[in-house]
Formats: sequence, structure tokens, C-alpha cells
Amino acid sequence: MTACRASAFAFAVVGLALAGAPAFAQGGPIRLTPPAILDPAPFGAPESRPAIDPPASDAIVREEGVLAPLDFDAVGALEASHGALPETLWAGSARTEIDPLLRDAPAAQASPALRDLLVRTLASAGKPPAATEGDDKAPP
Repeated sequence: MTACRASAFAFAVVGLALAGAPAFAQGGPIRLTPPAILDPAPFGAPESRPAIDPPASDAIVREEGVLAPLDFDAVGALEASHGALPETLWAGSARTEIDPLLRDAPAAQASPALRDLLVRTLASAGKPPAATEGDDKAPP
């Protein structure tokens, strides 16, 4: 009988140990919602930003005048760091000579090198070729 009591006692101890083991391993419940916000002001609210002092009045420079008209032929989308051609590309050229060459250039070049050169030429910024008297771009 004592063996039966001892095994019952051992069984109870092992049972309690196993029953409590999963609770120790889990470490508590996991939060599924975001934590509560203790500061009711939203992020980036004006009161949370530092104040910026305005510049001194002598630091502000304002110029008035008429802007020169924009020459759309001189604007380019390609920068020198990305392979643009120099701004003096058209120096010494006449618009009456360049316009037909660009107009008649095939859109689908057979050579990838010629296609890339044409794209670089058209995308580079620079002073356009000089207009002549008979040209529609000639100044009045």
C-alpha cells in the first residue's frame, strides 16, 4: 500500500509540474492592439515644432523687372553628369542647315550608337543654332 501511495504522490507531483510548465513557457498574453497614445496632440502638430525666427530684413533681397522670354529650343532634360553634350554644340551652325537634318533623321535608327547620339543631341541643353533672315525663328 505504501508503494501505491508513493506512486500516487509522485503522479500528483509530476501532474502539477506538467500542468504548470506551459504557463511558465508562454510568458503572458500578447497585445493585439496598438498601445494607447498618452499625448493627445498628433505627430507634427504646430505646438511640437520648434519656432523658426524670420530672417533679418536686410537679408531679404527682392528684384523687380521683366523676365526675358523663354527659348524652348535651349532647354534640355539631360545633365552634364549624365552624358549631355556641351552647351556650345550648335556654335557656328545655321538653323537653316540643322533643322532639315534633325527633321529627316529616322526615328528608328539601325545603329544603337547613332540612336543614343541623336537622343543625347536632342536632350542636351544649349544655345540653339543662329537663326537667319529667312527663318521663321529669326528675331524681328
